[in-house]
Amino acid sequence: MERDTYRNFIDKGRSLNSNQASNDKWENLIYGQHHGLPTRLLDWTTDHFAAIYFAVSANNDKDGALWHLNVKDFPH
Repeated sequence: MERDTYRNFIDKGRSLNSNQASNDKWENLIYGQHHGLPTRLLDWTTDHFAAIYFAVSANNDKDGALWHLNVKDFPH
């Protein structure tokens, strides 16, 4: 189902806007997530206020979650 949803998004997106069509799968997934395509991608930001807003804005009746990652803990 996930693969079919992704393919439909790509096919319909290319027919609507051929100027921004991309062959990069990651770019298409990010663009799709931005437009409501369900993906398994996580949202990343360095702006804590933006993170909090998006964590709680979609579902007012549910708790949101915000995870903080200190990149200095990961030397790779």
